[in-house]
Amino acid sequence: MKWLKMAATLVLAAAMVLYITKPSPDDVETYVHSVALSQLEAADLKPSAGAAANVALMGCKLDPTTCYDVFRRLIDIQYDDKLLYANVTITGLGPANHCRAILKRVYCSGADAR
Repeated sequence: MKWLKMAATLVLAAAMVLYITKPSPDDVETYVHSVALSQLEAADLKPSAGAAANVALMGCKLDPTTCYDVFRRLIDIQYDDKLLYANVTITGLGPANHCRAILKRVYCSGADAR
């Protein structure tokens, strides 16, 4: 019987940690911002992309914050709050990205977790 109480206490403690450390919608927004800026920094000019795309990329590299503000209007972030975690779907530019927000981190398929 003693082990049952200890197991129940551990499960309750783990649930409390998950609940307390669940990222908020603002944390997810910060994650999307940091990933977008890091991808922008890593992007290179491509001759096959065309002049307009390369000029836009150069403009974004010169002023990444303003560029992000423009592109953020094209991105939709759905935050589905669960009790111990959150499901996050990011749609807009490119294919949809499905993520889990748990333990103060956002884990996405096909993207680096930060």
